[in-house]
This record gives sequence, structure tokens and C-alpha cells, in this order.
Amino acid sequence: MSSDRSRTPGEEPAVQYTSVRVSALGMRVRADGRSGREAWRLLWRRNPMVACAGAAYVALLVALVIAFAARVV
Repeated sequence: MSSDRSRTPGEEPAVQYTSVRVSALGMRVRADGRSGREAWRLLWRRNPMVACAGAAYVALLVALVIAFAARVV
């Protein structure tokens, strides 16, 4: 873990967490209290395989919606 010069001596390091919630309608990523694009960037830096899998899942959902819409119309 890298040292953070902004911390005062004796202060505990900040807790880092990332959560990924997957549902039938998409994904929600939260990292260190952030959501949206910033959370995706943090997730990509910490675990690129999970970020790629999440992007592929969202792309698959979009493709299914487009295929369904094309079939209905």
C-alpha cells in the first residue's frame, strides 16, 4: 500500500471498498463512497477483469433489448 503524505502520523489509513451490484436491469458500482464514472475508474484500476466482465454484461443487456425491439417492431 502506498504511503499518503497528507495523513498525520498515527492516523489510520482510509478504508478502501468496492461493491458491484448486478441485477437483471444492469449494474451499479460503488467505490470508496463514489458512484458512477469515478467508481468505474477505481474498479478498473483495482480489478480490470471484473470491470471488463461488467462492461460485457451491460453490452449483452443492451444487445438483447435492441434485438427484442427489432423483433417486436
